[in-house]
Amino acid sequence: WPDGKDGKSVEKTAMVRLVQPWNWVLVAAIQDNDVHLATQREFLEHGGKQPERWQELIWPLLLALVIGLTASLLFARWSRLLFSQYHLRMQSKSQEVADSEARFRAVFENAAVGIAQASLAGEFLQVNRQFCLILGQSAETLLAPGFHFDQITFAEDLEKDKSELKALLQGHSQQFSMEKRYVKPDGVVIWAYLAVNLVRDSEGNPQYFIAAIHDITEQKRAQAQLKLAASVFSDAREGIMITDSRGTIIDVNVSFTRITGYSRAEALGQNPRMLS
Repeated sequence: WPDGKDGKSVEKTAMVRLVQPWNWVLVAAIQDNDVHLATQREFLEHGGKQPERWQELIWPLLLALVIGLTASLLFARWSRLLFSQYHLRMQSKSQEVADSEARFRAVFENAAVGIAQASLAGEFLQVNRQFCLILGQSAETLLAPGFHFDQITFAEDLEKDKSELKALLQGHSQQFSMEKRYVKPDGVVIWAYLAVNLVRDSEGNPQYFIAAIHDITEQKRAQAQLKLAASVFSDAREGIMITDSRGTIIDVNVSFTRITGYSRAEALGQNPRMLS
């Protein structure tokens, strides 16, 4: 292409495009020398400013590095402090749990009543010394796999015991108590007062039973003797009166009123001299 200045031929780079709908041919051209000169100027300008740009870049990098290191040191210190506090809290909690476990174990083992932890299936998980003494069983026997509470329960009391446990598991009650009989290894039957609690987790699911028993065999025998004495007192053919240490009548039987003619209300509070 002829140069407009000196008329010499120069190379140009052109873009040709057909423009519709007029069928125009649009040509845009630029001398290659102009492109080279512009590129060289850019390279020269870029090369001259390169040290300045490096300086502009280094200072922010150094500042960012200092800030990063400072933040890292502060975070490390804070995390060490946080971990130390957490470790101290965990040690404190562990000590509290250990102390609580020790207190529980002391109460559990030295309680005056028999205490046992039983699974939902009825197998013993823990038993204290008094529980073993009352039942005449060793801890090894009671805690043996497969040993069930019905193996030491008097047969006539087993159905009521299971019915109460079923009510606990179904949520009808949280605890129950009853008088029941146990059978010792030598066949001796004893009476015990039984109290059972069902322990649930935070979501309300049953976990295990806690049972406490107290030997009431002697009380039962005393009650039977009193019942027998009361029966003899009420049904005797002889007239019987009971007085206190000062001789005041506190009770009479039916035969007394029949023989003497005094009603029970008339005799109470009087002295036996009334019969002279």
